[in-house]
Amino acid sequence: MKLLTTSIFIIFYVTFLYPLGWERVYPEITGKVSEIKYLSVDDPYSVIFALQEDGIGYYRDSMLEKFKYDSLSVVSVEFADSLSNEILCAMSDGSANDGLYKFIKETETFSLLLQSDNPNFVRKLADGRYYFGSNDGLFYSDDCIIWNSIDSLIGKSIFDASYYQYSLNKKLIATDGDKLFYFKNDTLTTYDPDLQISDLYGGFLSLSGGSYSDGIYSINYNDVLDLYCNANNPDKLGWFEDVGLLVICQSEDKIYYIKGTEIPRLIEVPACTFDYDTIYCSETYSISEYLPNFIIGTDTGIYRFESYVGIEEDGNEIIDFELSQNYPNPFNSETEIMLKLEKTSYVEINIFNTKGELVRNLVSRKISKGNHSFIFKADNLNSGMYFYMLNINGVYEMTHKMLYLK
Repeated sequence: MKLLTTSIFIIFYVTFLYPLGWERVYPEITGKVSEIKYLSVDDPYSVIFALQEDGIGYYRDSMLEKFKYDSLSVVSVEFADSLSNEILCAMSDGSANDGLYKFIKETETFSLLLQSDNPNFVRKLADGRYYFGSNDGLFYSDDCIIWNSIDSLIGKSIFDASYYQYSLNKKLIATDGDKLFYFKNDTLTTYDPDLQISDLYGGFLSLSGGSYSDGIYSINYNDVLDLYCNANNPDKLGWFEDVGLLVICQSEDKIYYIKGTEIPRLIEVPACTFDYDTIYCSETYSISEYLPNFIIGTDTGIYRFESYVGIEEDGNEIIDFELSQNYPNPFNSETEIMLKLEKTSYVEINIFNTKGELVRNLVSRKISKGNHSFIFKADNLNSGMYFYMLNINGVYEMTHKMLYLK
């Protein structure tokens, strides 16, 4: 039996921990927020909001200003310069006025850059270019002045685009909701089964219905979609700072983050304590000094979730444990997992399959100091590889593989 001994040294800087919680931020905003953009990490106090019928929200020096152009609703916004003076706006009222506009803060004027039906987004991606998507296709610009169409996507209703790099493999990806378009070395490839894509985030996409099962997928090096994590009817993707990918499932009225790499799985975020009907966007709350955190833009304003606030103080603690490889391994009916604890702790041991699905909760209780043995019986399970994951006090984790052969 192979025994693995681990000593984990944690420096505790926080002595007073408060419950996980939600709070309203930017309280002046009480209506629909479809997008939130920070100027940069160097200037987190310059923020713009797409407020739909209320126009552009411009927040700086703790003051919110709103700017509106005729009857146009602001769908999406992006900073066009590093000085926060020029803002790109995707705006629409269902008329010939639909399109991409530039707003100049100094003169408080709007100018039309590109007329286009039903604009969906404008954003700067990781390749340094600006992109604008609408019912007429996908457009790009290097300087926010000259805009070029991507010829192969003319006439396609592009509602989202992203750019990511996997090793040396760089791709621009876009979607019309049913098909995935990606460019590799400037060559367009279309991945066109009935995908029903609800969102893109870097190299990840959320699928809800269609020819693939619901979940979060990634595009691998061979341009094949891999299931990254199961999720029921996922909508929006985002980022939970210092934690992982954020998944919003509006049909369940729940928000999750994905934890783990070998066995990615959904962890539910405590429910928001404020009333809203729909989440339109999420972002990291750059102004906060506390991490991890994220904010959501809804139909009733903007709310922040953060995991703790506290007072700093130095201290340290040592937690020792020994987790054995299950024995026997492989096994054909049951196997033993042994754990040694140096102090009383709350212990969870969960069993997952290779899809990251939880198949059994073996242990979930407070366990005293000492040696402990747990028997896992593989009743009604198929032969194959499984993983058992140890979690101590909700903080320390270790995972081992085991092979079940009937």
